Amino acid sequence: MQKPSIFCAFLFYASTASAQVSTGNITGKTTLNNERFVNVSIELQNESNGLKLKTLSNIIGHYQFNNLVPGSNYQLRFISPFTDTLLIENIQVMLGKSLTIDVSLHSSINHLQPILIKSNLLAKNNNINQHLYLSSNTINQIPKTARDFGQLFRLFPQAFIKESASGVVSFSGQNNRYNSLYIDGALQNDAFGLSTTGIYGGQTGNIPISLETIDQVHLLLSPYDASLGGYTGAAINMITKSGKNKPTASFYRYMRGNQGLYNNTGFVMSGPLKRNRLFYFFNVDFLREAFETKYDFNSYVGDMKSSNQFNRFIGSINTNYNYDPGSLNKIDN
Repeated sequence: MQKPSIFCAFLFYASTASAQVSTGNITGKTTLNNERFVNVSIELQNESNGLKLKTLSNIIGHYQFNNLVPGSNYQLRFISPFTDTLLIENIQVMLGKSLTIDVSLHSSINHLQPILIKSNLLAKNNNINQHLYLSSNTINQIPKTARDFGQLFRLFPQAFIKESASGVVSFSGQNNRYNSLYIDGALQNDAFGLSTTGIYGGQTGNIPISLETIDQVHLLLSPYDASLGGYTGAAINMITKSGKNKPTASFYRYMRGNQGLYNNTGFVMSGPLKRNRLFYFFNVDFLREAFETKYDFNSYVGDMKSSNQFNRFIGSINTNYNYDPGSLNKIDN
């Protein structure tokens, strides 16, 4: 039996559009001489796609940038005519997380030409007992023995992966059907309960999207936040990669042949159609699987109730057509 399937996705988007779901935030406060500093001009830029946002610190010195696309190439610039300009680079915005950056500015020595101060800020994955963050680099480094989402949580102590059930993963002893899987904000649960994995595509032995298209993963265990609901196992929130100013391309192929043929081949391409304005992301994933169905006469259901009838039928084919259709013995290999 063979199960061919093909998945193709093509995505265009404009970098000026605000994300509606699956985003992160940056917030903080500005101070000068340990006092709140108002009306500081704050510029946020994403070096990957050229996105630029501006705001001012409010009356209590606070600022915020909401609904940011997760990534690791953000930079913040704090500008004031009374202080040196502060530039913070390599800021990483995590999925579903609010990053707090409090800064203390210094009075400029030369008011005619403030100097530029550079600093780096790399946000770290705060992996605690109740939630888990996975970046694209972390996902690539995780050893995988199969093509399913359960492989991403091998090192998470609360996860239990059923190897014989297409990567079914449960958390904290709950049934896997009590999990909620979101991809770019869209729920992927099997509402009819037909799939053993509890998600779309489970009956075909496949997953909704390729592992190579996942950019970040945020996992929440229940109970974690009273504002979240719809699950008692875990809420798995994933976002997919998108096109950036730097063109990229990759090819992958996974094969297995111990108990049948398994071939999963695909490629990923992304880049700009117009720099800082319009991008593309393209993924083609092809899966072909062939396997043998084990036969046992004891499990046969049909009109012939006796093995002697099958043996006479097999003998008749051998005699009349010189063809051996096989025997009734159980096939194990």
